[in-house]
Amino acid sequence: MTAQTPTPHDVLERICRENLAVYRESLGRLQEDVSQESQVAHDYRGRLVYELLQNADDSLAGIAASDDRVLFKLTDHELWVANTGRAFTEADVRGLCGLGASSKAVSSGPKRASIGHKGLGFKSVLEITDAPEAYSETVAFRLGKETALSQVSELWSGLDRGQVSGVPAMRFPSPIDHEHTTWRDLQSAGFRTAFRFPFHQGITKEQLTALARQLLTLPMTSVLFLKNLEEVVIEVDTSAEHADRQWLLERHRVSGAGAERCNGLDQTGLYRVDLVNKDGEGDRYWVAHNDEVHIGSHRDGLSGPAWDGVDVTEVSVAVRDADDPRVDPPNRCFHVFLPTQEASGCSLLVNGAFTTDLSRQHVQVADSTDNYNGYLVRQAAETFVQLLLPHLLDQGGLPYVLRVLDRVGGESGAAASLLSEALAARLSSTPLIPANGEKLTLGDVVLPSPLLGDAGPDFAQLLATDTQVEGRRFPDPEFCDGELTAVCADYGATALTSAETLQALARHADPSKAALRTGPDSRYRIDPVLDVCTLMWERAGADERQELEEIAPAEQVFPIGENEDGTVRRIALSEESAFYPPASSAEELPLRRIRFLAHAVCWGNLGRSEQRSVLEDRMKAWDALFGIKEFRFEEVMRAAVLPGLTRTGGTDTELREANRSIEALATICRLAGKTTKSDHPLPMGRLGSDRAFFNLSRLEVPCRSHHDDELTWAPAHHVYFGRDWIGVDSVEGIVDAMTAAGAKLDVRSLAAPESFAE
Repeated sequence: MTAQTPTPHDVLERICRENLAVYRESLGRLQEDVSQESQVAHDYRGRLVYELLQNADDSLAGIAASDDRVLFKLTDHELWVANTGRAFTEADVRGLCGLGASSKAVSSGPKRASIGHKGLGFKSVLEITDAPEAYSETVAFRLGKETALSQVSELWSGLDRGQVSGVPAMRFPSPIDHEHTTWRDLQSAGFRTAFRFPFHQGITKEQLTALARQLLTLPMTSVLFLKNLEEVVIEVDTSAEHADRQWLLERHRVSGAGAERCNGLDQTGLYRVDLVNKDGEGDRYWVAHNDEVHIGSHRDGLSGPAWDGVDVTEVSVAVRDADDPRVDPPNRCFHVFLPTQEASGCSLLVNGAFTTDLSRQHVQVADSTDNYNGYLVRQAAETFVQLLLPHLLDQGGLPYVLRVLDRVGGESGAAASLLSEALAARLSSTPLIPANGEKLTLGDVVLPSPLLGDAGPDFAQLLATDTQVEGRRFPDPEFCDGELTAVCADYGATALTSAETLQALARHADPSKAALRTGPDSRYRIDPVLDVCTLMWERAGADERQELEEIAPAEQVFPIGENEDGTVRRIALSEESAFYPPASSAEELPLRRIRFLAHAVCWGNLGRSEQRSVLEDRMKAWDALFGIKEFRFEEVMRAAVLPGLTRTGGTDTELREANRSIEALATICRLAGKTTKSDHPLPMGRLGSDRAFFNLSRLEVPCRSHHDDELTWAPAHHVYFGRDWIGVDSVEGIVDAMTAAGAKLDVRSLAAPESFAE
């Protein structure tokens, strides 16, 4: 204050007289002020530190300095908060004493949105004190109910209004005539303004401990969007704890020429903000600031005289510069220059001159296109895409950007949902995703199921170049990582289900890329296609597993062997039955309705006792996907032979014809193993353990034809060995004798041995 202005005492006295004049004219106004002050103190509970940070930052506006500081000093009895900003003006004092009358620096040009128009934040100190004190180079004063009660009681007595029931604590300043020693020390350290908050009697040890914890654990991002502060110092010196913190903020304006140091976010553009502690540890953030957001018709939700004539507002977005830029979920929130409790969902931190509830903790948006907050959220998305996205892509590439946008773990709400929708809409037309030398938009790509996780690139590498699904293309393999695909899908890209992913692999795999590979210990081979299917099944929930199990047999993914060029022969099982082959046989078997999994994949050089222990997890998935059965002759007969036998009217003619070959017969005989017993005929009674032997006796075998060289086929139990097999022991001698006697027997003889040798 200068010589031309009233003295500090004059200013304080005038403020008191003005408040008394209001109460003289309106009896109800006193109670309104008491109630409103109580409501503000309640609504701002827990916001004390944030509001004092904002207060300090405001006081530094317009001061060109490189050491703009704020100090928090906590003891058992009081909290001091000091800053190096401007000394109090009369407007500042009025702002601290009058609800809704704070003083903010006003710039020239169009009237701009301001978050401090209510002048309420300072009243949050009533959470811890009944008598706050303010010190400055120009004036020092105390607030509290004691002075207020004395002056209001005198007024009430003169007006014969009876006893005063309550008074506001923050309306009647009284001068402090004796300079506090701590204030002198702070002045010597370069501070120009300070507040002292002696604790009221109601504060508990638990509250004091909580305040200390809040100060010592305050996220660095709390000050990210403040415009002027460059240093935050916190000192806790209580009987329970002795600790301190220090943050240094350094801002640089980023342009094509590099990064240039600046004092604040004072114009539209890209900035770098470094936040470090006293040990030099901390974070760097990239901040895109739009200082010229024209409100236009988007005024729904704006009310009160503070918004009259306001034409321009502002919005900023920030991203952490780190290998993993994701912010801890509790700190993913909208900022109104300081953090609110409104979740933002992803790690894109959004700041703006939002209109909020009384406590500045919630950002409410409405469906109306003219809603101010909704408009500002959409402008945040626009600012991200226009100013920040190109820089982030250049700095860290697409994976870095997608991790920023990742909403996993973040809370959701109306504002967070709108931000996500706005980003998706803006990104939908932005070429972003690399694909074979091109950049595709999110709407142009198709992605594998996020279930694949880090195996997503393995899936993509198996596909033929430029594979498309319903007109959409897969991105380059590295961008098919499940973590990234989930984010892309969240913002509008098409992600296949696990069943659709299996279908795409079956129909579009490049055989040259999907050859068998050597297993970890070289004793068996790995089928990369089968491994992708296995992995999805292992990671799927119950419903997705069921879909996979229904579709896998119908798609051409089941490996049965290798071609000469090293590619894999794959089939769709359809109605055929799948088996593990015998350990001793690496050949494909010429039987219809039965398919053996490629021997190299499920056996290789593994021993019988090793197979399950080495391949147990894979085999569990294979069994579920394809219904693969362990090789047992009875099962093979049931699947590949019995439906074609002629004992019932439901004979499978196609299967019967398929088994009428020497190759099929030889295979069945070889698989039968010890089932047959040449010296043990079938019993006449119950079959018991001989049922498989009985079924074999129904198998058709080749017979000599009586008319030509062609073979005929008949059930084995109808056929006899001829002389060409067992010589004179053959029944053919009897047949010949009966024929000579005029009684011809209809006896079929097994085809000659040379027929089988072929």
